[in-house]
Amino acid sequence: MHKHVSYNLRKIDKITLIVTTILLIGCNNKYEKKLIGTWFSLQENEKLQFDSDSLFVNDISTIGTWNADKNSIDYNWGLYPQDSIKKKTIKYKLNSLDTLILSSENNKNEKYTFLKSDSFLNFLFKKNNININLEKNSKAKFQDKTENKYSIKIFVGYNNDSIIVKSEYSKNLEDLEYDLRKILEDVNPYFTNEYNSFNDSFKEKIDINRWIKINIHYLLFIDRHIPNNLIENITKKLRKSEIKNIYRAYKTEESKYIDFYNIKKIEL
Repeated sequence: MHKHVSYNLRKIDKITLIVTTILLIGCNNKYEKKLIGTWFSLQENEKLQFDSDSLFVNDISTIGTWNADKNSIDYNWGLYPQDSIKKKTIKYKLNSLDTLILSSENNKNEKYTFLKSDSFLNFLFKKNNININLEKNSKAKFQDKTENKYSIKIFVGYNNDSIIVKSEYSKNLEDLEYDLRKILEDVNPYFTNEYNSFNDSFKEKIDINRWIKINIHYLLFIDRHIPNNLIENITKKLRKSEIKNIYRAYKTEESKYIDFYNIKKIEL
């Protein structure tokens, strides 16, 4: 009798577990299911992680839950448990399964575009319409002095079996001065304000042009199948420009809480 009851209880427990799992999996509506995943902004400064029951913004968890319908996302926001939780709503549009456009809460004409990807590196390659399989290198390290915001990214990979060599700003490397102007536009006014914050004696030793050369660098993302002679030709071309510092990016194992645009690299 006791064995029979025990068997039935175990059977009920299994059924309860199965039903609970089904309910948890099915708790999101069809609009929310399309949002679940990791999204990176085209400006490369924001990361959204939609889980079934929580939202992370740049790896900082929101407090409470989120939900969505066809046009808007409602969420509860608070950085820390002691903060007051604010309920917010933001309008969104999915142009495809991997392109998310958010409207500014204060200005409806201001839009922010995100791409869905499982990692920051794969997002970069998707954004630049190129396929790259990075090499592994045990000597490559995270180098704090070469933050991604000061890099002109160069991509050497494949598109439809053709080798593609391009920068993040241009379809080729024929106008490196243009690339420099574009990155200075991207990092200003922060870059200029940083320089202006130094005292006069520092500015006498290092003018703004030298400051640019010290800080701005090339960061090369090269597919592991690209021949060495092509890599050498590319680096020679880059060294003829105003920017002399060149780094090569290598395969980076990204975790949920890593600074998502800190990439392992080696100076060339």
